[in-house]
Amino acid sequence: MSLGQRLKISRIKKNLKQIDAAKKLNVSSNVLSSYERDIRDPDTASLLRIAQFYEVSTDYLLGNNNEYSAPRHPLEPVVEEFINEVNLEDYSFLQEELDEESKMMIKTLLESSLNIISNLKQHKE
Repeated sequence: MSLGQRLKISRIKKNLKQIDAAKKLNVSSNVLSSYERDIRDPDTASLLRIAQFYEVSTDYLLGNNNEYSAPRHPLEPVVEEFINEVNLEDYSFLQEELDEESKMMIKTLLESSLNIISNLKQHKE
C-alpha cells in the first residue's frame, strides 16, 4: 500500500472530508489531494504533522509498519516524556539522595502507569 493510500485511509478513519482535513492540517485541499493520489510526497515536517493529526506513526504512513495505530490516551505522551527526560536527581524536594533501586522503582511505576492507560483504552474499545 502506498503513502497516498495510507493517508487517505487515515483521513477516512477520522471521518473527515478531504477539504476538512486539509484545513486542519493547514494545507490546501489540492496539496492533500496530491499527497493522497501519490502525485507528491509531503516533506518531513508535514509528514510528522499529518501522522500526529491522524494519530498514526510515520512508520505506518511510510509502509514500514502495517499496524494502524489506535488513538492514544491524552496522558500517554506526557508520561512517556516524563520517563524519557526526568532526571530524578534534579528534584531538590527529595531531601536525601535516591539510591539506584529507588530510581528504578519510580521508573517502573511510571512505565506501569502507561500499561494501565493502554489496558483501560483497550477495555473501552
